[in-house]
Amino acid sequence: DGLDPDEIDRRCVEFRSQLNTTAAAPPAVVDEVSQPLPRLLEQLLSPDDRAAVERAAVVCRRRYPRLNGEGDVTGSVAHAITYLHRDGYFGRDHGPLLKKITDAMARDWRGPPLTVRCVEHHVYTEG
Repeated sequence: DGLDPDEIDRRCVEFRSQLNTTAAAPPAVVDEVSQPLPRLLEQLLSPDDRAAVERAAVVCRRRYPRLNGEGDVTGSVAHAITYLHRDGYFGRDHGPLLKKITDAMARDWRGPPLTVRCVEHHVYTEG
């Protein structure tokens, strides 16, 4: 996206400061009895985890630029998606964080073993 690395760092710090950093209850999995999916993983990621995801999105946007409209399923300029799984990036460079997420997803899962097909970062803006 052409941003200076220092500007990226400044934005990450600013973003991290805007996140809710108050102490929260342990992560909870909300499970509907009649329909076991979807699960809501509340307060799963720490501020540092969220900052790592933001940095990963910046890396992926630079490393794997998308052509105009490539993979755009939203049809909206107010909703941007960055695919963090491209070339195995997120699993390779953020393995412990991916494991934290998938372990939480599988905690009360009673079906077949879960596999990760994609990892997406979504940004919503006005418009």
